[in-house]
Amino acid sequence: MKSSDLRTQRTLVVGVCQKRVIDVAISRGCPMRCSFCLSQSEFYKKYRKMPLDMAKEHISQVQKATNADFIWFRDDYLFQDLAWMKDIARHLKALNVAWAGNIRANDFQRMSEGYLNELKNYGCEMLLMGVESGNDEMLKTIRKGITVEMVKAAVTRCEKAGIRSAGTFICGYPYETREQMMDTARLILKLYQIQPTGEFSASVLRPYPGADILQDCIKLGYELPQSNEEWAELDSTYTVYHSRKELRWIKDYDWFVRFFNYLQTILYFKRRGFDTSFFEKRLFMNTWDSSLIYHIKKLRHNISRVSS
Repeated sequence: MKSSDLRTQRTLVVGVCQKRVIDVAISRGCPMRCSFCLSQSEFYKKYRKMPLDMAKEHISQVQKATNADFIWFRDDYLFQDLAWMKDIARHLKALNVAWAGNIRANDFQRMSEGYLNELKNYGCEMLLMGVESGNDEMLKTIRKGITVEMVKAAVTRCEKAGIRSAGTFICGYPYETREQMMDTARLILKLYQIQPTGEFSASVLRPYPGADILQDCIKLGYELPQSNEEWAELDSTYTVYHSRKELRWIKDYDWFVRFFNYLQTILYFKRRGFDTSFFEKRLFMNTWDSSLIYHIKKLRHNISRVSS
């Protein structure tokens, strides 16, 4: 394996530190059946992982070829086998490589305090959870298999073990109510209270072909892109599906866009250490307006331009 065969970059890894990073996957598939996810497709349905020795050898080859000092595991279900993953983490420690990876909130129920402490000792810098909603009813609807209390407990345990946690959320599900979206905002801000150094973010639902939730979106008026060029156009910006045309499944479009942009703005400044309490109160009082959002977004743009 040649270093030219692999692409590495000097980058800031979710706020951890400046390191030479490489993405690695040592397993495929996911046994979960979340309604919004591609895991329902034939390729993803069956979970399989590399044999332990093969996984270690793969990691060693990648690290040697790239001189990476941080590995980001892109596996959908990295902690399916806790003993296997602990051996992988021990191997990373021997290579003097820090790492981060994906985890489910309910995986923590299978982990002892000692297990998490070992992960920290073996170089784990961050664990990323796909939380998806801050409302228990919505979590059941999308078949996520977790609860809000599980998420809070997971972040609390990460904080205690000295591992930074991250969580991704989705807003704009078909039939999702205003209050359910507000619950998501409440949970995100609560997690920041539990672990101020965490990374918690929200995005707009993307209805993937093959996911059950796509049919709900189509029933509510969504039209699938008809060409690769149309799909590429949707991928051209960081915040996907903000036009009325591409959010047809959301009935209260104007409210949703104001809400989501305001929430994104709060999270933008919170990640940078600003006091956002004033804006948080306005969010939950539904007292934001378009002019305020415009000026805050302009300030965000100016800060980004100065810091770049």
